[in-house]
Amino acid sequence: MNSRWFITNVWIVVVVTTLSLTANAEESTSQWQRNLDEAWQQSKDESRPLLMVFTHPTCRFCAKIMDHTFADNAVRSNLDASFVAVAVDAQDQPALVEKLAIRVYPTTVVITPEAKVIESIRGYVSASEMNQRLTALTARLASAE
Repeated sequence: MNSRWFITNVWIVVVVTTLSLTANAEESTSQWQRNLDEAWQQSKDESRPLLMVFTHPTCRFCAKIMDHTFADNAVRSNLDASFVAVAVDAQDQPALVEKLAIRVYPTTVVITPEAKVIESIRGYVSASEMNQRLTALTARLASAE
């Protein structure tokens, strides 16, 4: 009887933990668009830079940058305030990957609404480094206006 109780409770903990992790993963990427064309149009309509994160399904650092770096509250606030963010699966956009010469995943590319590349960050970076780079980029863009 005790082993049945134990197994039932372990199963409940596993289910609750899985649901919690799934909810957190969905929340951490809530501001990310998945449609590149729509994100590009929004970037032009709102005159905000487009921040594209190129990922690959087999890349463990891609998951890490999405789950940790871009889930950070300061980074998310920075993104929401100044950028249109889109996650791009490199397999879905081979021509763009080639055009931008992306060889490392993840790669974060920021372009102006006029299609000028203004930043390229290759590989995984921490939340603090990403926030510093985005803040500096936002300041550069503001001073250029």
